[in-house]
Amino acid sequence: MNKPSLIIYGCGSIAKSLFRYLQRTYTIECFTVDRVYLEQLEGDDFLYSEEQQQWQFEKTALAWHKNIPIFPFESISSEFPPSKSRLIVTVGYVQMNHIREQRIELAKEMGYELINYVHPSVVLDESIKLGENIIILEYATIHPYSSVGTGCFISSNVNVGDRCEIGGNCWINAGVGIAGGTKVGDNCFFGVNATLGNNICIGSSVFIGANTFVGHDTNDGEVYISPQAEKIRMNSKAFMVFSKL
Repeated sequence: MNKPSLIIYGCGSIAKSLFRYLQRTYTIECFTVDRVYLEQLEGDDFLYSEEQQQWQFEKTALAWHKNIPIFPFESISSEFPPSKSRLIVTVGYVQMNHIREQRIELAKEMGYELINYVHPSVVLDESIKLGENIIILEYATIHPYSSVGTGCFISSNVNVGDRCEIGGNCWINAGVGIAGGTKVGDNCFFGVNATLGNNICIGSSVFIGANTFVGHDTNDGEVYISPQAEKIRMNSKAFMVFSKL
């Protein structure tokens, strides 16, 4: 049985990781990024082939099993038309997720169907509503009657409570907990193990750092970061004795 054809927008660490997952279900035709980024990549993980008039991954590039071509996004539809290939945008949280948001909109304007990737370990109740171009990694849990907007990235072991509304283009790192009934605006960022209380409203473009608890409503564009870990004077062996651990 032939696998569906897929284009991956991106060439960074997220694209490389998603390639490993996506190749099981799709035939990865190529990668694509804006032409200006391709010009910066030559001599790094990519080489330009004069004969084929395209950039290609080096066979020895880390994390890749085969030589996958990469094309300028501006001309991708002529190489792989939307009628024959689907697309997923794998840009990270740069500029508070706005670059990913913009590329998703451009891909839709070009006529591409945007896929979601949900890891097989994730079980989604039929009451959950998903947008487009959503990535959900291992063992994330989303409880019934919740919704996730277009362009969201949800990493491993995230827990989203029931009746939550996650806006579009949010970046939710591993171990984040969002209690039930909470509403999250668009383009938010959550660091590893950040926690949100129940029945609160988080504004758009809010940055919540790692290990940070927010239990109240926020305004758009606010930043919440917990203090850094305190270093005590005794070494670890002495601390174990002192603490009777």
